[in-house]
Amino acid sequence: MSAQVHDGVCSAARVVLGSVALRPWRLSAVEQLLEGQTLDAGLAARAAELAITGAQAVVSERGTSNAGKIPLVAALVRRALLSLSGSEQLSAG
Repeated sequence: MSAQVHDGVCSAARVVLGSVALRPWRLSAVEQLLEGQTLDAGLAARAAELAITGAQAVVSERGTSNAGKIPLVAALVRRALLSLSGSEQLSAG
């Protein structure tokens, strides 16, 4: 994740996930949500939910699933945004 943050307002956000799909997965909808918005716990929570919208676990031929990655993605997006905002309240949301 990268973004420019001036006076708490986000611009030029780029959000890309690795190791959760077959190739890097860019979250354009999350980037659009963040543009021009003040980074706070509420925005971080909305972005985290948007990041996992439509996510589906994959079950391998052996019957194992990567379902645990879905809540992990939400938590990581939220925490990264809170880090960018300078917030110490990582349990918000």
